[in-house]
Amino acid sequence: LITIDATYCEQATDRDFCRLIEHELYHIGVERDEDGEPIYSDNTGLPKHYLAGHDVEVFFGETKRWGADENVKRLVEIAKQAPFVSETSMAACCGTCVIG
Repeated sequence: LITIDATYCEQATDRDFCRLIEHELYHIGVERDEDGEPIYSDNTGLPKHYLAGHDVEVFFGETKRWGADENVKRLVEIAKQAPFVSETSMAACCGTCVIG
């Protein structure tokens, strides 16, 4: 179950809305066994899920005082790259934009 604030979505740009949805979808984790295979429910036969945490959870002050840990360093390197989704491709994804 994902809960989304309709008030935010109503005023969000297409890019911000898509970013929000992707962020929330990243929270959906699939439970895996020691071999990395999905674990299935005995009741439903469907994969078992869990609420996945963020890749990086840190306070600015913590990083300022103690320095960047490996996850923060990785995030910094990723942030230096251009995003995969450009404004042009964002408009092309939107059915309303394509019709209009």
